[in-house]
Amino acid sequence: SGWSFIERPGYLRLTTRHIASGLMDARNTLTQRTIEPGCVCEVTMDATGMKDGDYAGICAFQGRYGQIGVTVTDGTRNLLMICKKSDGSFVKTAIPVKKDTVFLRIIFDYRNRKDKAFFFYKYDEMEDWVQLGDALDMEFTLDVFVGYRIGIFCYSQRSIGGYADFKEFSIKEI
Repeated sequence: SGWSFIERPGYLRLTTRHIASGLMDARNTLTQRTIEPGCVCEVTMDATGMKDGDYAGICAFQGRYGQIGVTVTDGTRNLLMICKKSDGSFVKTAIPVKKDTVFLRIIFDYRNRKDKAFFFYKYDEMEDWVQLGDALDMEFTLDVFVGYRIGIFCYSQRSIGGYADFKEFSIKEI
């Protein structure tokens, strides 16, 4: 009941249906494998339906994860990038959102033992991508999956019923 292709034709709508403390216990996350030796994953997201406490976007999903998207806190919308570090701490980078529709991108680079994920955004198709925050140093463990996955997520830490609409998801080898 937390996802729909018919509520807004042409979009995948993810609706918050329970409270989550973060990405690891968010139930509304759709994932697929990434491509080696590297890939770029992109999606267009409309944050119009998000409520206070919601966070929606895309993620590099594994025990040590990174995510980029829109969050709503006390009525203020921000682009937020979170990276989980090896010691369990988090690095967060936030900037004000300029528009309700945002293009999101993660580049996974497995070449030459770099094992990094880079997070980007833009507001218009004609703009250049802007990196937000530092790269995620990917660590391969078996605590969640074998390898990293790309994920689309929408969860709330305060109340249920908010939603984000996604379209034009793509994953391409680089």
